[in-house]
Amino acid sequence: GGMMDPAMPIAAAGADGNKGLELLIEEKLDQKFDALAGRCVWQCKDCQYNSKFKGNIKKHISRMHLREEVSCTLCHESFACYDYLKRHAAIKHKLLLPNQF
Repeated sequence: GGMMDPAMPIAAAGADGNKGLELLIEEKLDQKFDALAGRCVWQCKDCQYNSKFKGNIKKHISRMHLREEVSCTLCHESFACYDYLKRHAAIKHKLLLPNQF
């Protein structure tokens, strides 16, 4: 139990799924070499936030700069980002949604 039925639609960012959101996010990130750390890091173009993990930058951009609301198709509750919808689905509906990024 607990695994999401693949046939059950859970709304994400817009009618085109996550494709449009993914493109917006990709436009707002950059990869730079951090001489102090001695490695490449992912940098948000809208602020000074950076991380060695691309997924962290994508979550940051989605939550802080795009703020696209997503809704649960089961109860119609709205959330500021997919991660919050995912947590809601697990707690309230006992569903495990896939990672967005």
